[in-house]
Amino acid sequence: MGLDTLKRKPGEMSVNGLVHREVLDWSEDPITIRVAMDWLEKKNASYLSVGLLLVPEGFDLASDPRLAERNLALFFAGVPPGAQARRVMRLRKAKSTVWEDLEGWPERGKEGRSIGRVEVELTISDDALRLRESGRPDVLVKRPVGFSSGRLILFVASQSNAPLRWGGFSSLRVLRGLVD
Repeated sequence: MGLDTLKRKPGEMSVNGLVHREVLDWSEDPITIRVAMDWLEKKNASYLSVGLLLVPEGFDLASDPRLAERNLALFFAGVPPGAQARRVMRLRKAKSTVWEDLEGWPERGKEGRSIGRVEVELTISDDALRLRESGRPDVLVKRPVGFSSGRLILFVASQSNAPLRWGGFSSLRVLRGLVD
């Protein structure tokens, strides 16, 4: 997916997204989402995001899913200058961030990292989340998401005044039950 935001108003965000056709339900059994994300920007990744979101069923898919009253987001955000990125995992409830992991930022890792292709595995149950990323420590969050079923959205987002930039996705799999 690509975005060209050169003619957008200053401060305006643009989002391209793909919505998984199946409603995902983790109320009784956990689900695991496996996907490879390709960070294809090699020059200027400032204000570029590539990732996935879970939003509650019934969310207006014509609006920006990153701003949903409740959502679970896992994405890579561009770190200026250059093409580095930082992983962001965030849980929103009542339009506020209630939990967030920024890979140690701002205390460490301000420069981000080179990511290229990243394979992630996100497991969601009724009371916990687990993120696995190759070469990184697992992230385990012992708290409910705040909704028990929803839609999966893969997205690329960018602030205004940027030339065409790309993010990609492949090998998407949604698995039911515990996966190890």
